[in-house]
Amino acid sequence: TEILLILARDLSGENKGIHQGGSEKGAFESLFTHSPDAVCVLDTSGRVLDVNPAFTELFGCKREETVGRLLEDVFGYDRIRQEIRENVRKVNEKGYVEYETWRRTKDGREICLTLRGVSVDWINGTKAIYAIYRDMTKQREAFRSLEQEKIYWEHLFFRSPLAIALVNADNRIMQVNHRFEELFGYSNHEIAGCNIDDLLAPGKAKQDAVEISRKVQQGTVSGLERKR
Repeated sequence: TEILLILARDLSGENKGIHQGGSEKGAFESLFTHSPDAVCVLDTSGRVLDVNPAFTELFGCKREETVGRLLEDVFGYDRIRQEIRENVRKVNEKGYVEYETWRRTKDGREICLTLRGVSVDWINGTKAIYAIYRDMTKQREAFRSLEQEKIYWEHLFFRSPLAIALVNADNRIMQVNHRFEELFGYSNHEIAGCNIDDLLAPGKAKQDAVEISRKVQQGTVSGLERKR
């Protein structure tokens, strides 16, 4: 007697997991590849497992020049070596690190950037580290330019031989320079918040002063003479 044994097993749940896992993997790979930030994947010893195109573009090195090497050897100068070792240790212990630092590119340029290091689950239950770099060089240069401009205008304001008052849209005094204090006899402290027209043009001259202030705010008055 022959017996035919038929076994059936429901694989719909497993297939769903496979498809879902594939979808998640595809989404990650797309995000990794197309991220505008430079991303480097390290093992827990700090050895490079992979880098994305933004990494190679930012630092000027090819993928094959980085994968398999310790990240500290990729950047290769003493001060940064110690910093990278410390970052790897912190991420392995605490799971995360973030701060602003600098790196040198392959052609010798120094760039300012923010660095985020994150511990993640990797293949077969192992751990890996994502090192994410965002180039902040242009923002830093813009900030430095604004600081220099601020210093210039402060120097001009405080050292000008002309009496200058800084007022808001309501013509209330925010600050005056030293020459203003000398000329009108008021200290900056005692007149801050006062209406400049009330202060310098009381009585009949008030209407004239209000009209002048209005024209100045509109940019239609560049110079005038008045007695105060």
